[in-house]
Amino acid sequence: LEKMSFFIQFETSGKIEIPSETPGIIVCSPKFLNEKWHFLDSNIPRCDFFKFVANGKNFSSILNFIKRKKISKEKIYIMPEGSTKEEQLKKMIGVFKFCKEYGFKMTPRLHVLCFGNKKGV
Repeated sequence: LEKMSFFIQFETSGKIEIPSETPGIIVCSPKFLNEKWHFLDSNIPRCDFFKFVANGKNFSSILNFIKRKKISKEKIYIMPEGSTKEEQLKKMIGVFKFCKEYGFKMTPRLHVLCFGNKKGV
């Protein structure tokens, strides 16, 4: 695909090793499950961006991860949690304020805002 001039974006949670020959942009969305981050530190230099799903209750764990891993704020995107438009909008103000305070970028789940919980869009 790369040889055919396609733009490639690879998204992963980062819990397994990202191959060094992976082409394109690598977006890592680490997962915090059972009170711990499931992420390999060796993946940090491979990731172009980090995307965190925020619900307002997990801001401190996200911030601690970013600080402990020494990830620059320019690489951070925060997305409001929610599988419906209403859930997204309810959390968006808090996420916006969090991003503004720490210099992160906010990104919505645009497909959810436009189409709700519809699959295949």
